[in-house]
Amino acid sequence: MSVRASLLQATRFLRQYGNASNTDVFEGVTYWSDDQLEAILDTLGKRVRVRLNASTSDNTTFVIDLPRHYRLDTATLVVYTSGGTVVSTSYTLEQGRGELVFTEALTTDYYYVEALVINMWEALADLWEQKANQRVHYIDFKAGSNKVNLQQEYTHCVDRGRYYRNKTIKRHRRKWRP
Repeated sequence: MSVRASLLQATRFLRQYGNASNTDVFEGVTYWSDDQLEAILDTLGKRVRVRLNASTSDNTTFVIDLPRHYRLDTATLVVYTSGGTVVSTSYTLEQGRGELVFTEALTTDYYYVEALVINMWEALADLWEQKANQRVHYIDFKAGSNKVNLQQEYTHCVDRGRYYRNKTIKRHRRKWRP
């Protein structure tokens, strides 16, 4: 089954940074199909309302106020006015730039986008942790002058999982004291 078009960029991101080829075979099972990656994204998705900020004076282009490592499921995207009514003007989403471009100028001061939002650092951490769980029983062995270090693959997966998990931890600014 193919990936939903609204999550295509997110699954590509997981494949690239999670080293998740759709030809990986583990214990006779092929891993990291589009459906498996989509399942990771679906479990982490949260329905969020995010404010739009006007980036042009003619009120046709708005920036979605989200950090760069978040992805939107574009199929669930709905634009609201500050009063809570749905905007009926057509628009296009520039996912790479995080912008909504409307065909007509908007008049109200504040707009919000409600959509399924996915933290890609969490998704990558989950992917690497699943890969580590598959390799937990890998051991190093030596036969004569040949040595195979399979434990390194498990350690690498654990390290990558920790790396992306630590990126999701909230950091608070310290108060400056003179």
